[in-house]
Amino acid sequence: MGYTKNFVIVNSNRSGVYGLNVYPNINFAFNWKDLFEFSQRYSLSLNENKYESDAYKNTSAAAHFSTSEIIVRLPKNWVWETTLDYRYNPQVSPGISKNVVRLHAGINYLFLKDQRGQLKLYAYDLLKQNTNAYRSINENYISDTESKTLTRYILLTFTYNIRDFKGGKVGGRQSMFFF
Repeated sequence: MGYTKNFVIVNSNRSGVYGLNVYPNINFAFNWKDLFEFSQRYSLSLNENKYESDAYKNTSAAAHFSTSEIIVRLPKNWVWETTLDYRYNPQVSPGISKNVVRLHAGINYLFLKDQRGQLKLYAYDLLKQNTNAYRSINENYISDTESKTLTRYILLTFTYNIRDFKGGKVGGRQSMFFF
């Protein structure tokens, strides 16, 4: 949560402006014997500006963001993972995407002594959405932005853990290494 007090001057019209930003979120996670994991995250972004002067119209913006993640650790040494991200911007201007959906998936293979080696093949943006859209408000403007992002791609990585990794888990948005 954030609160700001500022002022704005446009064409000799001066006003105090009070900004309130609230970002509540809720998370749910289920783990069954470190073989199957499911997690769900939802967050809401609320932004509001109120002005002292009637020369300015009060503004507000809201956005919803949800992430679903599934991780399966079967058979031995293999980790399968998938993530679905969803963003909904109900107030953006016509022509700007209100819905953005991204699906990512990957497979990890753990090997070497004590599973210190990890070979990971991960595919990003399987639905080929390659877009991002959002609305932001500030003291004297509203900005709707839609940008192109890197389109679908596949990344192969190798990681070797030099630390003792006992008890750690591979897969998901959590890091394999906790430095």
